[in-house]
Amino acid sequence: YDMGTLVYFMSIEDAKFRKMVVQGDVVHFEVVKAHRRGPVWKFKCRAIVNGEVVAEATNTAMIDDKS
Repeated sequence: YDMGTLVYFMSIEDAKFRKMVVQGDVVHFEVVKAHRRGPVWKFKCRAIVNGEVVAEATNTAMIDDKS
């Protein structure tokens, strides 16, 4: 996708916040495509600090690449 691609976030499901993130923590985000139906995509997302999962959720987005 190029810079003209629009992404519309539609929903956040099954969000879990497992641990507090504090100033100075380095957060790494892991995003994996789970499913696609036409322009609608589902992604499994995790936030990781020092090798520990601190948050996770399933996000749904519509990707419009008709720029």
